[in-house]
Amino acid sequence: MDDEANLNPYVQLELSHTATEKDIKSAYRKKSLKCHPDRNPDNPEAAHQFHLLSLAQALLLDGPKRAALDVKLEATRKRAEKMAGLESRKRNMVQDLVAKEEAFKRSRLDLAAQSRQKAQEASVQSEGRKLREAAEAARLAALDDTLRLRRETEAERTRLDRESERAKGKSRADFTHSSSRGGKQVDEIERTLTLTFPLPQYASSTSSPSALSAFLSESYGSLANVVLRPPRIAKKSSKSSKSSATLTSSEPSEQVTAMVVFPSDNLAGCWALMEDGKRKRTARLEGIKIKWGLGQEPDWVERLGSSLLSSSNGKTDTDRLKVVDESSAEPRTELGQTYPSTFAYTPAPAPARPSTMPSFGFDPAEAFIPSSGISPPDAKGSVDYENATLLRMRQAERERLEREIREAEGEDD
Repeated sequence: MDDEANLNPYVQLELSHTATEKDIKSAYRKKSLKCHPDRNPDNPEAAHQFHLLSLAQALLLDGPKRAALDVKLEATRKRAEKMAGLESRKRNMVQDLVAKEEAFKRSRLDLAAQSRQKAQEASVQSEGRKLREAAEAARLAALDDTLRLRRETEAERTRLDRESERAKGKSRADFTHSSSRGGKQVDEIERTLTLTFPLPQYASSTSSPSALSAFLSESYGSLANVVLRPPRIAKKSSKSSKSSATLTSSEPSEQVTAMVVFPSDNLAGCWALMEDGKRKRTARLEGIKIKWGLGQEPDWVERLGSSLLSSSNGKTDTDRLKVVDESSAEPRTELGQTYPSTFAYTPAPAPARPSTMPSFGFDPAEAFIPSSGISPPDAKGSVDYENATLLRMRQAERERLEREIREAEGEDD
């Protein structure tokens, strides 16, 4: 635009004001051939000169633009003639006045640009402030929702705890009433477990029925009877193939088999020992093989269900049964409630070792007919053990409810 405003096409094409269209095109062809960029690759001004020639031709070939250009050039010529006739002082005054007018115009343009920039900055600041306010409002709303959800969760947890307490109390009452009023009794063979101990790892624990009774009753409560079989050699076979030949190598190892009978009031301990051995929950039973004396899971496991067996859920043997001294025990606080440490179980006196060991070469049901027994705990020990079992059941149910609530909260997040 500046080139077009300051361009004099007559001077650029070296033409007079009376030049015709033919003269204009002829002069353009001659000039353009001399300064074309392709013919002057070493001249950096060739492209600019060629551009000016193109502008000059376009102005002169456009009738309205040429007429306006002629008027402008004529006015410029007259103004130059007039200025040339003025005195030097007046000419300087006029030049100063023109320069001031141009400076004033430029200053107004600069002020307008500054005003637009300030308005844009104010708009950006306002948008940023609105975004910050919206973010803060969202954060406060989320915090309110979190607090409300926490209060609702606490209320729901309290309600579930109360319902669990009522349900467990009813279940315990029903079970106690059924057992004390002629409920179905569990046969001895159904509460008998067969344990196989590797030697010499458990040599001290299986040295006598009393030692094994002390080893098991410490974690699983009272036992009704313990029968040990003399150590025997077990064969461990491993097969490896080499050049289509099968080689069998045997490594002898000793093991001791014991039959353990639990009393009817300690079915939880029987089931807990079986589960710990099956699920390998504790290092105390490492290497010990445990199976039901009946050869399969007895019916009472399914019949009693969670009313008694939930006391062992998710716990090791030391967590499941805690033997404490009444004189030094402190109240235990769990989940905001305090339970008195009233359970103080004392193992029954050890039986005399039988002079002859029973044979294991007959039916498992016959093998578990006790030849010498361990006397059951006294009445006070039975009541304390029942209380401890109820406390474990309550704690297991509480942990289950807490786990479900945490899972629900995780899904909501």
